[in-house]
Amino acid sequence: MILYRTRLLVLVGAQWGFADEPTKQALMPAHFRAVFQQYCYDCHDSQTREGAVDLEAIPFEISQDIEVAERWAKVLNAINAGEMPPADSDPIADADKQQFLEVLSEQMVVARKILSDSGGVVTLRRLNRREYANTIEALLGVRPDVSNLPDDQATAGFDTQGNSLFFSSDQLEQYLAAATDSLRLALRPSVEVISRTERIEPEDYYNDHYAAALAEMEDTVNRAKAFAAQEGRPASDFGFLDEYAAKKNLVGSWIPLMKSYLARPETKSGATLIMTIKQGGYTRVKLPRLRGQQAVGNYLIRVRAAAYPDAEKRLHYLEFVSGDGQNRTRLGWRKVTASLREPQIVEFPIEQ
Repeated sequence: MILYRTRLLVLVGAQWGFADEPTKQALMPAHFRAVFQQYCYDCHDSQTREGAVDLEAIPFEISQDIEVAERWAKVLNAINAGEMPPADSDPIADADKQQFLEVLSEQMVVARKILSDSGGVVTLRRLNRREYANTIEALLGVRPDVSNLPDDQATAGFDTQGNSLFFSSDQLEQYLAAATDSLRLALRPSVEVISRTERIEPEDYYNDHYAAALAEMEDTVNRAKAFAAQEGRPASDFGFLDEYAAKKNLVGSWIPLMKSYLARPETKSGATLIMTIKQGGYTRVKLPRLRGQQAVGNYLIRVRAAAYPDAEKRLHYLEFVSGDGQNRTRLGWRKVTASLREPQIVEFPIEQ
């Protein structure tokens, strides 16, 4: 029951009007049509409608409805700002212009009062997005997501007019859903914050991986050479599909790279990021994979890194990515400027 009453409280509001005295209609005197005739109809009559503006058809009863009042508001703004008549047309005489603007300004005030007055009747309306978000925050202490609520249609420059904040059954469901989500957000159990540090030692993987790759490459080359050094025995006896496959492996082009990698002193306490190897792929340092709720949080990746002086400058970067294959997303880069003698600490924050 409390939940239902809370929902109602954040869904609706009341627009009050006062009718102490009946307000007369907002009318522009008919003699001002002569101003339109002299200065405006060349471009804005029912035939030309330049800029989709037809002043010949505009009602002189400004308070007829909101749409008419908005059209008169545009006329007031255009003439008051000097935009109309345009520079290549005859200007409105100063006396005529002053009188026209004074009367129109007064009638616009009257029209606004008429169109915003509900005649002393309480009009039930929904809260707009801004009001709803402020109300929820005041009641529950959380800021709700209002993106799925109905758009606020401003009327005569105001987004709180009851005429535009009407209810429909679909809109009511949207507000109920938003209220439910807000209550869940406010009443959710506190989440235990877990902070821990994990160290990744890439040499533990890559040294064994590359040593195994080197041994396999050397064995392949040795078998290919043994096949080439004899006659009569088929390539299959040496572990190859055919003669072409055997001769193709006479030279192990990746063997020098593997030997060089394993011989570097830096690989005893870390990984050297090389472009690619035939069997190992790109040198990548993988972080522990967390899934579901455990993956939500803030992460700070800290890498002790240095750049080889003889490497191309375009290779002096660490790339941070998420996912694998086609689902891989590049998160960003950090430039490495330190030397091997004095490595630097590179930091990369991730929030998810």
